[in-house]
Amino acid sequence: MAAVLLIPVSVLAAVRLTGEYREDATSWELRGVSDDGRTLTILYTTAPNCESLDRVDKSETPSRVALRLVIRRRLDCASEGSAVPHTTKVELARPLGNRELVDARTGDAPKL
Repeated sequence: MAAVLLIPVSVLAAVRLTGEYREDATSWELRGVSDDGRTLTILYTTAPNCESLDRVDKSETPSRVALRLVIRRRLDCASEGSAVPHTTKVELARPLGNRELVDARTGDAPKL
């Protein structure tokens, strides 16, 4: 009898293979909010020479902003060395204000 591998749907949603790369949602930290509240500075890390930021998925409602950072990892790469910190800016449609900010990957508030 053949073995069956069951993968939770949440894992499938977080990982997507695309040719020579794999896309994974990754953790991030909020590093700052612009004076007008419309630009967030986000900190994330990548493995040297193997990973890069692919995109930031953003969902905004009147009460909440959810961000999901997606890292692109080369499948043929064995990273050596320490994680490299990076920042990126995320533009919001309207100021963050009192809206809740969450990591869409976990549903949690980001580390500060």
